[in-house]
Amino acid sequence: YIPMLTRMCPSINPIALNFDTDQDDKSVIFTFSSEKRGRKLNTTFNDEFMKSPEFMDMEKEAKKLKGLGNPPYYIELTDKGKTILADDIFDLLFKLIEYSKTKIDIQRYKGLGEMNPDQLWETTMEPKTRSVMKVDIDDEESADNLTSILMGDAVTSRKHFIDVNALHVRNLDV
Repeated sequence: YIPMLTRMCPSINPIALNFDTDQDDKSVIFTFSSEKRGRKLNTTFNDEFMKSPEFMDMEKEAKKLKGLGNPPYYIELTDKGKTILADDIFDLLFKLIEYSKTKIDIQRYKGLGEMNPDQLWETTMEPKTRSVMKVDIDDEESADNLTSILMGDAVTSRKHFIDVNALHVRNLDV
C-alpha cells in the first residue's frame, strides 16, 4: 500500500508504516509516519479507532469495493462516449474524482454573509430541508472558552485544539 499512497499523495513523503502492541490490552497499534512540507506527521490507529462508528462505516464501504474485482478497471463515460482505463483502486478513485470535478461546482464560504440570498435560502433557510436544533449550555464559561478557541483570531490555539482532539471526533457532519 505504501507505493500506492506515495503515488497518490506525492506531497506527503516519505511514508512509513510501523506496527506495535498496546502494553495494557495487547491489541495491535499501527502508525503511519510521513512528512509534509518539512512537518513530521504521525497518525496512530489503535483498537479504539478500529471500533469507532467511522471505521465500521469505512469497513462496510471497503467490502463493497471488493465487488469490483481485480484491476485493471474500465470506466465507461456515457456522456463522452469513451472508456477510461484505471490501473488500480487508487487510480480508479483519482480518475472518478477528476471526472466528477468537471460535473460539479463547489463553492466555499467563511460565513453565511458571503452567500447570495438565493444560495442562503437553498442551503440554510429552506424550511423543508433545514434542521433546527436546541442547544443547552450547562457550563457557560467552558462554552465561551471553546467558542473563543474555535472562532477567535488565535490560529495556533485553534490548530492545537484540532490536533489534540481530531481522533476523538464522532459522527462529524461536514
